[in-house]
Amino acid sequence: MPFLSIIPIAPAQAACTDSGSGTIAKFLSVGSCNWTVPAGVTSAQVLIVGGGGAGGSGTYAGGGGAGRVVYFSSLALTPGASMAITVGNGGALNNTAWEADVSRGGSGGDSSFSSYTAVGGGGGAGNTSAARSGTPLFTVDGSYGVQGGSVGGQGQANTATYSSGSPTTAPGTLNSKATLNSVTADNATIFSYGNKSGAMPVSTTVWGGSGGGGAGGVGQDVSACNIGGNGGIGITTAAISTLLASASLGVLSGGSRYIAGGGGGGGRTSYKNCGNGSVSTYAIGGTGGGGNGAVWSGSSAPAAYAVNAGSGTDNTGSGGGGSGCISACNTYPQTTGKGGTGFVLISYTVASKIDQAPLTLFSTSGAYGSALTLTTSGGSAGASSYALTGSGATASGCSISGATLTVSSYGTCKVTASRAGDDNYNIVYAAETIVTFAKADTLTITANSPSAISYGGSTPTNGYSTSGLAGSDAISSVTYTYTNQVGTASYNSATAPTNAGSYSITPSAVTFSTGASANYTSITYAAGTFTINKATPTISLSYGAFTVGQAATITAAVSVAGSVNFMNSSISLASCSAKESSGSLTLISTCSYTPITAGSLIFTAIFTPTESTNYNSRTSSTYSAVAYALVKTLVLAPPTPSPAPVRLVLIGQSPLVQVASVPAPTITGFKSTGVGTPSITTAARNALITITGTNLTGATLVKVNGVIATITAITATSVTVRIPTTSLSGKISVSTPGGTATSANSLVITAS
Repeated sequence: MPFLSIIPIAPAQAACTDSGSGTIAKFLSVGSCNWTVPAGVTSAQVLIVGGGGAGGSGTYAGGGGAGRVVYFSSLALTPGASMAITVGNGGALNNTAWEADVSRGGSGGDSSFSSYTAVGGGGGAGNTSAARSGTPLFTVDGSYGVQGGSVGGQGQANTATYSSGSPTTAPGTLNSKATLNSVTADNATIFSYGNKSGAMPVSTTVWGGSGGGGAGGVGQDVSACNIGGNGGIGITTAAISTLLASASLGVLSGGSRYIAGGGGGGGRTSYKNCGNGSVSTYAIGGTGGGGNGAVWSGSSAPAAYAVNAGSGTDNTGSGGGGSGCISACNTYPQTTGKGGTGFVLISYTVASKIDQAPLTLFSTSGAYGSALTLTTSGGSAGASSYALTGSGATASGCSISGATLTVSSYGTCKVTASRAGDDNYNIVYAAETIVTFAKADTLTITANSPSAISYGGSTPTNGYSTSGLAGSDAISSVTYTYTNQVGTASYNSATAPTNAGSYSITPSAVTFSTGASANYTSITYAAGTFTINKATPTISLSYGAFTVGQAATITAAVSVAGSVNFMNSSISLASCSAKESSGSLTLISTCSYTPITAGSLIFTAIFTPTESTNYNSRTSSTYSAVAYALVKTLVLAPPTPSPAPVRLVLIGQSPLVQVASVPAPTITGFKSTGVGTPSITTAARNALITITGTNLTGATLVKVNGVIATITAITATSVTVRIPTTSLSGKISVSTPGGTATSANSLVITAS
């Protein structure tokens, strides 16, 4: 009954690390990582070695193949580029019991640098007693043998060889077949050997050593010994030897370790002295650049024994040795040799930096109020940067932001520039440069032109606008001068005028809160205009009843001093021309007018102000009145004795004669106008009131404290009048053809 195979599980792959120093990067730990090309490095020597394959196990076991080697004497690189790196593991051990088929060693892991890969070595083949299968795999003088692992996988393991006599003591040469006493037999095409797929890099310049072939089997009673084939010794290139030595990875031939050497094959034999001195040796393994094939030696034969092979050294990419056994191989397991891990080695030189071309600050002049974009010429690498330097600048507020230079006054700044270095160039500086900011163009200050006002109105606040104010300058104050243009006496003052007229407002003497007048080539001032219009006074008329042939008073009330011409239907009243207004509360002018004919009267008043500079002349509204004919009533008493005849002779202007008996009027009180209004004891000037009483029909005259009031309506029981604007408190009288009635109570007059 066969034993179960025990397959080890590879540990999880970790991240590789750089264990080198100086200008050598050395990646020895298994895993993947990234390496950044240092500044100034444009090429490097790169050595990539895949992991070695493990040796086969079984009666006749082949050694593991070495990992493939990829070498660049000068690989172009880009500074700052990130390069992916992988370090391959060695092929895994294959600890197995006896089986009737081939037991292959594990293949080595790939190592890589960027897109370049060194494929891991193939595992060695193995086989138990071939006699059990009934068909020999190949025969060399009646013996059996197996293949070793190939370099970097893909197939051709080395051939096992056999011959009687002493084994060859020297390892095989680079990638050569192992030999024993110069007798060769190739079983590559007929045996299922260890395989590891993967394409060969086209840039490979060096190969590793192949694995040694397993020994030929001759049976337990045959006098010949079974000796495993030798593995290839590994790489021998002088350039790589120098690189490895500088990286402290040992030397090649004849040193303490081998790089990419093949593992030796294993062997099987009976208890027999194979001619190895005084020691009886029962299984002889081949040697090589990797692990040796298994061998057991002793003074007596054991009942049963399993022989374990040597492993390839880590960080060499060497293959492991093939195992072997003596008697009872089907009972006791044997352990194959593990493949050695690979590595990646990088050696580089940092290029010396050179100076850039001279750098010159190109922009050297500007104008105050505008930011200046700084530029340079020259240099060879990097971006330009700018800075203020030293003292001695005449401009205020020199400031740089990025490539922009600003100032808060005209004058000069001192500036330098630089261009950063890179992997090839040193930083370069421009010489200190004086940058000049010229004065700004003309600043114009224009006074505002406020809206016109009338005489006596509020003077508006002064203001101005600017054109050409530059930079951060700000104006705190401006002086204004007012001069007359039209309609006023000469005026020139910083105080705002009050008389009517047209004025110029001229600004001057600007004061700056920020900045100064020196920042400008010149400052000019432009005038604004300001108009004060003449005021228009108010005027109103009042009058009483007009009767032909009787004088009546017309009163004009005005707001300012002046003279009034009274007009009747556009005809000047000669007796009332140019009456001066007077009074303390209201300025009034009065005119005594006697109509000569009955009919309609149309009155207006033309006012001429005394102060014509600030006031306009004014014509009042039109007022309508009626001139009544004089009615003379003659009351005749019958003569005594009666009936004596009576002669009536009328002398007067009125053509009308009435003979009637007219009752005397009475006054009972005062009311406001309107129906149902209550009695009043006070009234305002220019207000309408109703006088109540009896026998008021034909009222011809109403006086308020002696001042004639204008009658607007008459009935038998009421007379409506307008209180004169000049009346004072007092009694009211009403005159009719029947006589004159005076109120018992006074009416209190208030201001209108």
